[in-house]
Amino acid sequence: MTAVTPARGLRGTIRVPGDKSIGHRALFLGALAEGTTHVAGLSDGDDVASTRRCLTALGLDVRDGASRGSIAIEGSAGHLSPPSGVLDCGNSGTTMRLLAALLASQPFAAILDGDASLRSRPMRRIAEPLREMGAQVELSSGDVAPIRIRGGSLHGIRYTLPIASAQLRTALIFAGLAASGTTRLEGKLGARDHTERMLPLFGGALELDDGHLTLHGPQRLRAPAAELVVPGDLSSAAYWIAAATIVPGSRIEIECVGLNPTRIGFI
Repeated sequence: MTAVTPARGLRGTIRVPGDKSIGHRALFLGALAEGTTHVAGLSDGDDVASTRRCLTALGLDVRDGASRGSIAIEGSAGHLSPPSGVLDCGNSGTTMRLLAALLASQPFAAILDGDASLRSRPMRRIAEPLREMGAQVELSSGDVAPIRIRGGSLHGIRYTLPIASAQLRTALIFAGLAASGTTRLEGKLGARDHTERMLPLFGGALELDDGHLTLHGPQRLRAPAAELVVPGDLSSAAYWIAAATIVPGSRIEIECVGLNPTRIGFI
């Protein structure tokens, strides 16, 4: 028999893995920009690795930095290279949906696929607006992956988001950056706004006014002069926050956690 003695208080200072949502966006924006983007604090999880793998397959030079979780990505200035095979997004819906938006403006065809779980997730919500903007997007039976995309010259649209989805909104922002004219999003915009906060760091511009998001394209992005540091993931920090509230006498410091106001509902 093993005896377990309850803790008398949790104390210490920790760091949690980088926020994968911000990590994905740092990689994608770096891929679109002109110049070298340096990123630190990337999560070493499979989802962010899927984004990196797909960008490498599209001709991007993504190199490890000196420290764990740091990379340098040589931007394409919006011009990707045709992949030699299927782009494997693993289990990452963020990778698949945001990558579809990047490919929508490229002058070649590509196929996006993933594991069995990713193949069960809905993709119609991203395919419909990209088709309206001028891309050819073919879904598999049931409106799921694999996704076949042939990019083209995109044009801005006015689109009402049917759900509050940060992935959908970000995808349409990425497509709007390459599109001619104005892209205007309205409807259910209430979701995490990492992309809107990060875009100005790359020289991009958009307008948020009275429940509408407006983007004028095309726009050219440039790599930030300073290194981007991905903050710790609040979802990972939540376990430690909960533990400290449950165990009397606890004091835990969690360093460098992202506190975007659209993500702190748990706190």
